[in-house]
Amino acid sequence: QVKPEVSLEYWAASWWPLPGGGQNWASPAVDKSADYWWMTPDYHKTGFADQLDVFQLGAYLEKPEHVKDAIARAKTLINGDCTMYGTISAIEKDFDMENGVYTCLTDSEGLMVFDLSHIERNGFWDEIARGVKRASYAEDNGIRFVDASAFPLYGKVSDETDSRYERLPSRLKGVSRDAVWYLGRNSAGLYIRFRSNSSSIHLRWESMFNNTMNHMTDTGTKGLDLYTIHEGKWRHVCSARPTGKFNTAAVIRNMDSVEREYMLYLSLYDGVSSLEIGVDKDAFIDQPAVDRPSSEKPVVMYGTSILQGGCANRPGMAHTNIISRRLDREVINLGFSGNALLDMEIAELMASVEDPGLYVLDYVPNASAKAIDEVGEKFFRIIRDAHPDVPVIFIEDPTFPHSAFDKKILEEITTKNAAQKRLFDKLKKQGEKKIYYIPTEGMIGDDGEATVDAIHFTDLGAVRYVDHVMPVIEKALRKR
Repeated sequence: QVKPEVSLEYWAASWWPLPGGGQNWASPAVDKSADYWWMTPDYHKTGFADQLDVFQLGAYLEKPEHVKDAIARAKTLINGDCTMYGTISAIEKDFDMENGVYTCLTDSEGLMVFDLSHIERNGFWDEIARGVKRASYAEDNGIRFVDASAFPLYGKVSDETDSRYERLPSRLKGVSRDAVWYLGRNSAGLYIRFRSNSSSIHLRWESMFNNTMNHMTDTGTKGLDLYTIHEGKWRHVCSARPTGKFNTAAVIRNMDSVEREYMLYLSLYDGVSSLEIGVDKDAFIDQPAVDRPSSEKPVVMYGTSILQGGCANRPGMAHTNIISRRLDREVINLGFSGNALLDMEIAELMASVEDPGLYVLDYVPNASAKAIDEVGEKFFRIIRDAHPDVPVIFIEDPTFPHSAFDKKILEEITTKNAAQKRLFDKLKKQGEKKIYYIPTEGMIGDDGEATVDAIHFTDLGAVRYVDHVMPVIEKALRKR
């Protein structure tokens, strides 16, 4: 040690291992010889991360999410032996510099951008400044972030999904139609439960697709929605409004520092790749102390874009989420926009729920009369054979407001509802006892004010729908 006060820093590309390059920047404690045929059992001893003060990871990749993955992998290889900075390249003008900077500063312990000439040439200074500002959010606001994976997630049939905040199990990849699989990656109906005494709640999340639609708010599409138990009931606190793919938001501030139970609804028409919950530095955040909504005997609902949540202003106003709060019971949302086409693997997925309280079949807005006649009973039988005593509700197509003028739409609604009623009557004649029927009349009112685009519900439409179906849902659950 000639000059021990001098920091020894080393840069290397994020690719690892690189046997031809003669470098092993990993920790000597990390043995990966079982993963690579050419590695000798002693190869890990050549690692030199423990000799460094700082390792600069060269994550010169196309997208910030790739940078994020590279940093996560490098952390396991470094094993805490030294400080690690993420480094990114400014060579490509279309690189998302703001989110690249943000990713390095939040996922690693520092940042290097290569290099000044490219930053100047591509005009990246403002983007870098925005990334730094976002990354300093926690320190600036006196909070700490905790990964939401530490807290229970509800609204899923199976935990065996490609990533945590998806609805369809991995086994359906390549089995379900591509459209259904994609929509299953949207986090509609999923919610996190936690407890805290923090005076403020903050959220940091990455949207999977950064979707936007012209008939639905971004908050409903890819935002988050916070509720708490207040005076014995679930009450809305506030929403987290997104600004893009990577988001940080203060949901609520200046509360009394008392313990509260929280429920956080996830995005309706986008996925969530990562999620952190921010609380005051001196506050606690912990597991929920009560099972509310009750996770026993969940309600399983299958349907269309409306059931998925279109077009609620915020996630809590999707009608499945309203029903869940009114029942104080878990509801599993299997809504697939434009794709409730009676796919049999979805019936099998619904049947796989271990102890359901109720099934709701609300597919008519998507399914054709021909499909209902031909495969509707088969879809039902998959569910019924698995759960002979569980009630099943069949729901008709809403009478959409433009059907008062568009005669073709009116004919389509009438024809499909007739097919749904034929199926129900057939099952009743076969001796089915625990089945219920909800007709279209009065479902969303007759004043034409319940939809955004004559089809998808506004919040008003969702509330009217819930008011219409709740008496039958409650009756069916009593029979359970």
